[in-house]
Amino acid sequence: MIAMVNMPYSILVSPALATGLLKARLNAAGLNCKAFNLSFLFGELIGMANYHAVSLQKDRDPLIGEWLFARHAWQDKPGLPDDTFFLMMRKSPALAFLNTLHRGEAEQWLMQTRNTRVPEFLDAALERLLEEEALEAVGFSCNSFQTLSSLALIRRLKQERPETKVVCGGSGFHDVMGKELMAKVDLIDAVSLGEADDVIVPLFRALTQGRDPVGLQGVLYRNNQGKVCAGLPYRPVPAHVLEDNPHPDFEEFYADVQRLNLLAEPRNRSKFMNTIETSRGCWKGSKMHCTFCGLNNRDLAFRRMSTPRVIDSLQHLARTSFTKLFQVADRILPEAFFEDLFPRLKENPIADGLAFWVESRSTLSREQVRIMAEANVVFAQAGIETLSTNILKCMRKGATALKNVHYLKLCRTYGIYPLWKILLGIPGEKQEDYDDMAALIPRLVHLTPPASGAKPVEMQRFSPYFKEPGRWADNIRPWPYYKALFPEEKINIPRVAYFFDADWKDVLEGDDPYREITAGTDAWIDVWRFASTLPALTFEELPGGAMDLVDTRQPGRTATWELGPEKASVYRALDDPVSWNKLVQTVGHDIGGPGELEKLLEQFVDADIAVKEGRRYLGLALPKSAWEPDLAFRSAQVTMERIA
Repeated sequence: MIAMVNMPYSILVSPALATGLLKARLNAAGLNCKAFNLSFLFGELIGMANYHAVSLQKDRDPLIGEWLFARHAWQDKPGLPDDTFFLMMRKSPALAFLNTLHRGEAEQWLMQTRNTRVPEFLDAALERLLEEEALEAVGFSCNSFQTLSSLALIRRLKQERPETKVVCGGSGFHDVMGKELMAKVDLIDAVSLGEADDVIVPLFRALTQGRDPVGLQGVLYRNNQGKVCAGLPYRPVPAHVLEDNPHPDFEEFYADVQRLNLLAEPRNRSKFMNTIETSRGCWKGSKMHCTFCGLNNRDLAFRRMSTPRVIDSLQHLARTSFTKLFQVADRILPEAFFEDLFPRLKENPIADGLAFWVESRSTLSREQVRIMAEANVVFAQAGIETLSTNILKCMRKGATALKNVHYLKLCRTYGIYPLWKILLGIPGEKQEDYDDMAALIPRLVHLTPPASGAKPVEMQRFSPYFKEPGRWADNIRPWPYYKALFPEEKINIPRVAYFFDADWKDVLEGDDPYREITAGTDAWIDVWRFASTLPALTFEELPGGAMDLVDTRQPGRTATWELGPEKASVYRALDDPVSWNKLVQTVGHDIGGPGELEKLLEQFVDADIAVKEGRRYLGLALPKSAWEPDLAFRSAQVTMERIA
């Protein structure tokens, strides 16, 4: 029997896609495989609230979870003392949440958990695996913050059952990271350096039959003499492999959720998502990789499943899942879905209440956003990282500030909650970029804020920033936190780290240049998190072509505009971004020619009911029918994004 293991700190609100896919492939090939979502076991042991306080974080905070397992992974103390590690993490939201749960004693609780609860968990996890008498091999799916928990369990497993074969893969083992861990951790029998759909069956078949898994793309293995051998060079799997993948098997995940009664409270149901994949890579990134994006360059080539295959997967998962919210794991939506999948879901939604969380680009047209909404896309990771066109150019995003604002407006109009953030410290930035954004924010408070906040950009492995040292940054070095996780005498930390510090080039110095934009962003977030009624800027169509606008964006002030038919026709023309030349052609005659048109446009801009960029304009008002998320929804989503 083969065990596929998912260790802490994976999140517990959605099943691990890789585990479900690889399990399904192995079983389809006649190799008996079972999934073990041992994160649930750890959550039971330490308390689900404590588990979520770490697992739902982003950025550096999940390193706390890795820290819990570091000593047990290495049977040694890594080089960074505990008090130094906690001092580095003093601003961590995870520590703040744990302090709330433990009356200000998060550090003591963490040390007690590491010293007592983690060994109890590892013993219980090993016992659960060894209950399978015919256990031949174990696969560990290791994303960025599951490496050390996996190594800790592998150490115990090999001490008890040295003949059991161990395979590791996932983003924590991609490329040089996997090569370093394979070379230095002799407990591991094989490693996949990337996508493994096409090699998982021959890999485990060879290992369980006592053969070396020779000639497999992206696979390193340890032969009978203990020497690390390489198969064929890694390559992302072709599209036909994705098309032929069986449906992911999440049976054990569903069973764990039901066993622990995690859906007993109705509010918990909205937190759980199923996971589906329809494509891999990034068609935009394969043409021009965003400078900050840490997607592996070799995996950017875009491959997609056919629409009938996607529909088949949705039908299967909708029948077997306990939740109707589906997270689409794709890095970017396939363009073809706007013509085939989404219209198909509108006409035949497969199941009542089926809803989607997707990642999209911010340059979608009004029609494309409307089509998404009609297919019941309710959350969209928007690909918005700033509201400055200069900074967007520096990032190689291929968007403009005006288009990003337009996307936020469309999401409010059609009922989609966009998830986005503002990145700071971008090489090539100027002070006026942030001054302009700070001035823009008060005009946008009726639109969804960047709930993840304004944060410094990260140096991530595989990003262009990292892969071209000297161009954007010098002295690229791993975050110092890694010294609390990996013993330097055993592991070359620069080869296993994913997050790095750097001496950035051509950026503003210190925190002062960002204070105004950070304060404005936080205030915007607080409005959406706490206000019983949202600020509004809405328009209402009146008989005869006239229009009324109502503005409550400034606290304690309501402004109204009554636009007659001529002025209303101009404002109506600003509903989507439009150029000066186009306005002259379409509505210039309604208002008395270009001179009068320009005066009116400047009045709209001065009144903050429109914005302009160069010679392009956009009206900011929403129709009165626009989606109005209630306080409970807003607070829950903003809080979750602030946590994550």
